[in-house]
Amino acid sequence: MSKKAEDETAGGPQAPLGRARGVWFGLGAILTIGWMIVIPPVVGALVGHWIDTKWPTPVSWTMILILVGLAAGCYNVWAWLERHMEAIKRDKEGPDDK
Repeated sequence: MSKKAEDETAGGPQAPLGRARGVWFGLGAILTIGWMIVIPPVVGALVGHWIDTKWPTPVSWTMILILVGLAAGCYNVWAWLERHMEAIKRDKEGPDDK
């Protein structure tokens, strides 16, 4: 068996996307995206609540930082998807198509 065939059957670096990325990759991607969206607003809520209790103001820092966290989480997901879509595009093109 050739080296390339061994790598493809083992799911190694030369494996096509269909074989190397299966159900577990998809599940991991979904969980990663979920955490990237959830964590920043939660951190924003905690920091905002701390600011609101330390320095009371008419502005709700909790709400502001939740929205900032949500925007940051959405940006993180967008950037992550862009990187992965570029990698998929490169893998589909292959080394000969460049």
